[in-house]
Order: sequence, then C-alpha cells, then structure tokens
Amino acid sequence: MAVALHEAGHVVVGRLLGLQLLDADLDPDGEGGRGHTNFAHPGPWFTPERGSLTKAERDFIERVLTTFMAGYAAEERAGDLDPEGSGWDRDKSVREWAYHLEEPDLDVFLERARALVARPETWAAIQEVAAALEAKGKLDAHAVDLITAPPQTSPTGGEGTES
Repeated sequence: MAVALHEAGHVVVGRLLGLQLLDADLDPDGEGGRGHTNFAHPGPWFTPERGSLTKAERDFIERVLTTFMAGYAAEERAGDLDPEGSGWDRDKSVREWAYHLEEPDLDVFLERARALVARPETWAAIQEVAAALEAKGKLDAHAVDLITAPPQTSPTGGEGTES
C-alpha cells in the first residue's frame, strides 16, 4: 500500500496545484521506480532557463516540485516510509526541475506538500486514489476524476445519483 499512497499523493496534490494528470500506475521499472505518476507538459510557453525564468515558469516549477514531494508526505502521514523510492523522486526533482531555480531548497516544497496532504479532504482523496490504484494497478485522469469528484447535489439540496 505504501507505493499506492505515494503515487496517490502525487496525483491528488498535483491536481490540486493545477497540473494536468495523464495517468498513474504501480508498475515497477528497470530504473528503481515502483510506480509512476505522469502529468502533461504545460505547453510551448514553458522554456525555462536558469537565471531568467518568467513568473509563470517559476510558478510551474514550484508546483511540480511540491507535487514531487507529496509522495513522501503521503507516506509519512501514513507512517509507511519508503526512503529508497522517495529518494529517487528527490534526486529526479533536483536533476530535472530544481536546477532551474537559483537557490532550490527542496525542504520548502516538502513542507508545502505536507501542509496540503494534512488537509482532511486531501488525505481522504489520497486514500481513495490509493485504494483504486491497489485494486486496478493503473488509473487514467478520467478514472481519478470519477473517484475524487464531489457528490452531485440536486436543486433541492440532496445528493444526486449517477446514471
């Protein structure tokens, strides 16, 4: 369940921060990964260069780094740490994202992730996504939408039903 919670942390926090989820899985790979969460590239406007980031580029990088740290934050909250798996995220964060920032401090992004994961509604969504990942092995964005969508309310204020 630790890997599922880890990936669900990425999924839920990334979506909260406005990243476009593609999919998440629990498939191990030959590089040490035990699961993966994939988000869409932000678009052609994103061409970051260290020392000359636009405000939008910096914002996007900070949201991505917070999302990377959310896997560890979810494990930590559950009391089921996987330092090897989370260490891979931390290394990848530095190699692919943090180097764009002039003074990257991944602990700042971990604290942001911890604060988001600690919200009751966020933690509930992480647990729901983790359970679905455990059951299915892979989820696309649509499946996550169905899992985490708030209940529909009818005009009279009661909960609606799905058709």
